[in-house]
Amino acid sequence: MRLLFPYTLVVFAFFSICNKGLSQENPPIQSYSPSLYNAGTQNWKITQDNNRNVYFANNDGLLQYNGNQWRLYPTPNASILRSVYAMDNIIYSGSYMDFGFWKPSPTGVLEYNSLVDDLSFEMFEDEQVWSINHYNQFVIFQTLDRLIIFDQLDFQLDSIIPSKKILRSFIQNGNIFFQQADGAIYQILNGEASLIIPAASMGDKSVIQIFDSDSQILLVTERNGFYKWFNNKLTPVLSTTRENLKQKSIYSATQTPKGDYVLGTVSHGLYVFSPEGKFKYQYNRNNGLSNNTVLSTYVDLDGNLWAGLDNGICIVNLDAPFSLELDYEGRLGTVYDSVVHNGILYLGTNQGLFYKKYPSNDDFSSISTLEGQVWDLTIINNQLLCGHNRGPYLIENNSAIPLASFMGAWNFKHLNKNTLLVGSYDGIHVFLKSQNSWIYSHRIEGFDISSRFLEVTPSNQLLVSHEYKGVFLIKLNNTYTVTEEIKMMNNLENSLYSSLTSLNQNVYFLSESGFYVYQPEIEDFTLINEISALVTSSNFTSGKLVTDKNSQIWFFEKDNLVRLELNSLSSSFLVTKYPISYNIRATARGFENICLTKPNHYLMGTSSGYLIFDADSQNITQSPTQINKITTRNVKGEMIELPTNGSIRLTPEFNNINLEFNVPKYETNNTVEFQYFLKGYNNAWSDWSSKSNLSFANLAYGNYEFQIRSKSGGVENPTISSLTFEISKPWYISNLMLIFYVSCLLVLSFVINNSYMLYYKKQKARLIAINQRKIELATLRNKEEIMRLKNQSLQENIESKNRELAIATMAAIKKNQFLNRIIDDLEQTPKDRSVAQVIRTIKRNLKNDDDWKFFEEAFNNADKDFLKNIKAANPKLTHNDLKLCAYLRLNLSSKEIAPLLNISVRSVEIKRYRLRKKLNLEHNHSLTDYILSF
Repeated sequence: MRLLFPYTLVVFAFFSICNKGLSQENPPIQSYSPSLYNAGTQNWKITQDNNRNVYFANNDGLLQYNGNQWRLYPTPNASILRSVYAMDNIIYSGSYMDFGFWKPSPTGVLEYNSLVDDLSFEMFEDEQVWSINHYNQFVIFQTLDRLIIFDQLDFQLDSIIPSKKILRSFIQNGNIFFQQADGAIYQILNGEASLIIPAASMGDKSVIQIFDSDSQILLVTERNGFYKWFNNKLTPVLSTTRENLKQKSIYSATQTPKGDYVLGTVSHGLYVFSPEGKFKYQYNRNNGLSNNTVLSTYVDLDGNLWAGLDNGICIVNLDAPFSLELDYEGRLGTVYDSVVHNGILYLGTNQGLFYKKYPSNDDFSSISTLEGQVWDLTIINNQLLCGHNRGPYLIENNSAIPLASFMGAWNFKHLNKNTLLVGSYDGIHVFLKSQNSWIYSHRIEGFDISSRFLEVTPSNQLLVSHEYKGVFLIKLNNTYTVTEEIKMMNNLENSLYSSLTSLNQNVYFLSESGFYVYQPEIEDFTLINEISALVTSSNFTSGKLVTDKNSQIWFFEKDNLVRLELNSLSSSFLVTKYPISYNIRATARGFENICLTKPNHYLMGTSSGYLIFDADSQNITQSPTQINKITTRNVKGEMIELPTNGSIRLTPEFNNINLEFNVPKYETNNTVEFQYFLKGYNNAWSDWSSKSNLSFANLAYGNYEFQIRSKSGGVENPTISSLTFEISKPWYISNLMLIFYVSCLLVLSFVINNSYMLYYKKQKARLIAINQRKIELATLRNKEEIMRLKNQSLQENIESKNRELAIATMAAIKKNQFLNRIIDDLEQTPKDRSVAQVIRTIKRNLKNDDDWKFFEEAFNNADKDFLKNIKAANPKLTHNDLKLCAYLRLNLSSKEIAPLLNISVRSVEIKRYRLRKKLNLEHNHSLTDYILSF
């Protein structure tokens, strides 16, 4: 987007024509300095291609401007570029000893092709191409020596060499003209130079340009003005221009689509004349032209006038719907209010009250007694009232008559036909009508707040808006002397730059929070939603409201003027926006002003003059957004320029995209904004922005479509420009690598599967082995348990047998003891044969071996193979020794053994001793332990 500051310097200037003290309202002009476009100072020719890009033949090369960016293409041989001409999107240029054409590459960069080199064309010594024109398929390059004709179809060059040097060449209505050094004018007919105006008729008149006028040749001469060739006679025409052009040297000329003549001079700037020769505008260094030497003039496709200067470039928006007068000398100051009264335009400024006849080019005069701040100009009963810092004044015959002595009169409001209210610094003052004069009466008591915005309701109640304190509703007594009630409008927030106005007995309030209307029945304000929707914080500059003579309300946005007109069929408003941005109409915020000067023509005061615009000429031309440059970078900072159309495929490392775009609009009143949407990246359209370049960093691989659209002056262009591009996958996720990864995955899966199968097979075998060992161990343990149980059973059986044996042994012992006692008792009795017989019987019974056999059998059952084993270990043991061993095995004492052997205890001890000997036992080795060890 083309921003007003700092990219362009917009100058709207007040100037004096021919030093006669005349004031001139001019179309807006923009100046571009060499430091801005970063090229040479001089600009010799200007042209425009079909994309509305403007080109300049600059000292340093071909200079391109698209409304947003400047770009310089140096000439290949580093010479000054003298001429340039665009045909479609091919740019022909001529320079020192070379000429050719520039064509845009796929990336949008212009690439040069030298026809001199490509066709081996021989140039004359020091030959330069000063002008380029075209006729059908021919492009004509003019040097001082000849016309070089390039046939685009055959791609061939030819020349027409006149007898004398060529001063200039022209194309008009398909006719080719040139002027020789002797002044004669020739026309090219059938490939030959044919004399049209002889040198004698031309005299010393050097022709700058040839126009067509009623099918006749109209010549613009360097110093003699306009001439027409008619009936073989050169006749001066448009004599009204001669006064302005006296002693002026014309260097360049062109004609606008409306027929206006534009003349660029060597030292007096730029002149514009109507088709009838009436002076319209002049631009020089006093009112915006950065240099008074105009080397080239050109009117673009949108009617803008370009001027190539000796030092810089300027553009004049000839078709702008407004013209400006800037107080370049500082005489007027900031305009706070204006009004047209009885054919006189009055300007109230911070420096006083100024006036002039309107419309006219007269200079402003001032009313000397009103120096200082003027706040308001109001016409009441066909009388002009002036609100001044020193109080209220009546203006009659361009003189100021003070109406009162209080300080600071903000505004004037009719309370009724005989009562006038004046809002002042210290409240509200009342004036009463006496005959045809206003007589000061009093100040309303009870309200002493500054009343800059004062309105009267239909019920004669007062509404006062104070930016810091809020809005007050004031009810007066019947004599309008005292306030009976003061009510704050709590529904309204305090807002800087807010204001009040009235229309058709309705009072309206505007602030950053919205647009409100006063409702008398509820004594409060209500929001009007459809208008409030227009009040956005991004576009809000002031809540100042102005009602004009046509009963229309105006308020001021950042980029537009907004006009509200009551709908005749309803209570709603018709909304019209005018794209005049704050940069152009800049003034103190909250003090914006506008007045109707003539039907649909309005004057707006600015901080350094004023502008006048036509409300019927607000046509906004729409141009599609152009994507003019695309670059991509990698992380190393390496940059690649990409084609601006067609499909783009990027490698993954170049995933940082930069885009530059523009709308080729050169009007100062239009603010261009952009909105973009990157499919594949964004989910919705972006917010509107004036930024004309974008960067997208670290984009993921995939397909993208960049879409962009624009709006100018608040009007959206429905055309969407788009660009598709693709970022390929990184090598490591390319299709080939994916196949490789899948293959590796399959192989890895196979290996892992086999490894797992082998692992699980080993694990299975290990588990089987472990389980087998566990089974064997369990079997062994079961067997051991069975053996233990068997052993336990045997042990228990043995113990049972031992118990039985012990019981039997004890029974035998007791029996034997009993029998021995019987024997002892019988032996104590007197000798008797029968007793002796009993004793013998008992003794036989004690010696009975059947008891031993029974004992031996029972002992062997309890302690199997003991007797056999001990006998085998000690073969010397006798039968009685074995008995003793058996009894010792039963852990019987000597005392218990004695009865069993039917011997004394002493004898048992002896037997034990003898047994130890036979067993070869040491003295410290227990006999019983030895026997138990078997």
